[in-house]
Amino acid sequence: MLKHLKYVLSAEDRKSIPSMLKELIHCGILEKEIPFYYFTCLLHKKNSGNYRHFMGSKKVKKLYKARFEIVDVLANKRLFADVLKLNDIPQSEILAINNGYEFIFNDVSQILNNSKDLEYVMKKLIDQSKFASVFVKPDDGYGGFNNYKVDLSNVGELVNKLFPLMNNINFIFQEVIQQHDIINNIYDKSVNSLRIHSYKNPETGLIEIPSALMRFGIGGSIVDNISSGGIFVALDVDAWELTGKGRSFLRSGGHFYDRHPDSNVLFDGYKLPYKDEILAIVKKAAKIFQNEVIGWDIAITPIGSLVVEGNTRPHLIMAQMACGGFKNHPVYSRIFADFFIG
Repeated sequence: MLKHLKYVLSAEDRKSIPSMLKELIHCGILEKEIPFYYFTCLLHKKNSGNYRHFMGSKKVKKLYKARFEIVDVLANKRLFADVLKLNDIPQSEILAINNGYEFIFNDVSQILNNSKDLEYVMKKLIDQSKFASVFVKPDDGYGGFNNYKVDLSNVGELVNKLFPLMNNINFIFQEVIQQHDIINNIYDKSVNSLRIHSYKNPETGLIEIPSALMRFGIGGSIVDNISSGGIFVALDVDAWELTGKGRSFLRSGGHFYDRHPDSNVLFDGYKLPYKDEILAIVKKAAKIFQNEVIGWDIAITPIGSLVVEGNTRPHLIMAQMACGGFKNHPVYSRIFADFFIG
């Protein structure tokens, strides 16, 4: 908390203290809570949007409980991959899995006794992979934690980290995603995914796309997750271009970025490829599941797009920051209206 307060007070682009106090009091009255969300949504900064349009944390928690049911098929990456495959939805291929120290590769199971055994099978995986590397992540993880990109240059080091983790974590071992040069131009150390939010009308079954954003790694990170220090930028779904500034969460400093801090590429107005294809894939995938709102993580490759994950509980604070608040949004103001009061 003290670190967060330091970030707030030291921000060069923050509002004046009297302005912040006035808005904080008004937020508390509007949302009937201690308005910590005012800071987590970076509303203390200039050009952060109209604070009146933002839903408070207490109401967001109620919204999660009422409308965002956790579904095993979406939460478990192995089950999710099976469903996508059955429905011909493009995804990154799973090469192997583990159940504890049982390693399953090419439909053959073997027990790993030590890190040397793991190194041996990892080298076989790397040798058979398309791009001489393998991406490893927990099958039920989130936030980019315990994710590893393994190739021949680091396999000896990383198996010493992975092996003890396998006692408690089941991983999936995937083909590394080859990213489009247009995306690599901004940041090439991680797969920088789109987060596209789909809404299924419970009465008609029609799929809408209320909002979208794009996430980027920074500083050499191999993951784009904002909770791991990355940044995100809103995506104008109609124009299919990045819009406005990049943002990091308050816990990572709460910064605004006109340009990516590593490549110096300007975010605002940056055009992306494959609009029609990506929206068609998201709408097709969203029809499979009963959830009203799903956050889809989409990777952009040189030859098309891939579904990385489907999130039954997408980060609503991030979505709200990217779209300028739910209360004034053309879709969210309609579908979440019951939660704006009380």
